[in-house]
Amino acid sequence: MVSAGMGWRTTLLAALVGSPACSESTLEPVNGVPPPGDRRPPPPPLGACIGDVEVAAGPSRSASVEGRVEAVGLGAPDPEDLRACPWSGELHFGEPGFGTADEVAQTSWLRVRDADDRQIVVSAMAEGFAFPVEPGDVIRAQIDLEIVGFGAEVNSFEARSADGALLFWLGAGLSLSDLAPPSEVTLSLGAIDEAVEDDCVGSYQLRSLDVEVDGTAASLRSRTRAEVGPWMVVNAITREQTGMTVCPDAFADAIEVAVWTLVAQVPETGGMGGPCYASLPIAQSEGAPQFRCLPDGTLSRECGRSDPCPGVSECVGGLCAPPSD
Repeated sequence: MVSAGMGWRTTLLAALVGSPACSESTLEPVNGVPPPGDRRPPPPPLGACIGDVEVAAGPSRSASVEGRVEAVGLGAPDPEDLRACPWSGELHFGEPGFGTADEVAQTSWLRVRDADDRQIVVSAMAEGFAFPVEPGDVIRAQIDLEIVGFGAEVNSFEARSADGALLFWLGAGLSLSDLAPPSEVTLSLGAIDEAVEDDCVGSYQLRSLDVEVDGTAASLRSRTRAEVGPWMVVNAITREQTGMTVCPDAFADAIEVAVWTLVAQVPETGGMGGPCYASLPIAQSEGAPQFRCLPDGTLSRECGRSDPCPGVSECVGGLCAPPSD
């Protein structure tokens, strides 16, 4: 949260005294909004939600659920309802929101019945993740949301099986000290990978995230993920502000990290029609060209007589599709 004496408190002070507006920047932006001409890939989308629960209004909100899984899937929960998790609700952060089809296709959801006989939808989104549970399994999930300033939030989500095994964890805040990672992994700041000048915050730096699991160590740059021991770890972004804020409400400090069990990786099916991903290649599409995300959020690619579809998928109208049966 504090970089070279700066941080979100400095940001709030600058906003209150009415500093001048930002000029158009050609560098990487603050607050996650890319400026015109910025061709850097955005951070991998991450998000989580617990729906259908009532919480009191305020800067800090949280909820937990424990129950038996009644349904599980990828994509939009059935029945699709824009008022329900993951698109809406009080306990929601990150993507997909009103996201694109490929983001919705990456959303793994559970419908859980708790001890009070309530049906509650739990959703999590990260490339390649799908809840490794079946109907009848018991899960526990916790979400915590906190507003700490103008546009600044500290949020977390965790899901575990009935025996306490970690399924998925997601943390987002302004600095690593804001996060409370699961006990299964150790996170620390790594090398400075890039220093960037910016019109609104003077400067900031992107950093790697060092991860250790039972003696296995890895260093992940921002916007990357890697297998570390039995876990997939995502360093969506680790960014520290190092300059002076001069624009209202502007800040650069940000961190988003996710951890999930490799058992939860979306498996290779040998055919097309699986969920789309924001960054290729993925298991279902390894080595194949001309990928497309269809309007229903499933993966396809161009095909023809000389370019057959992989596995059991079929060429229908020039695009690979799951078997018709």
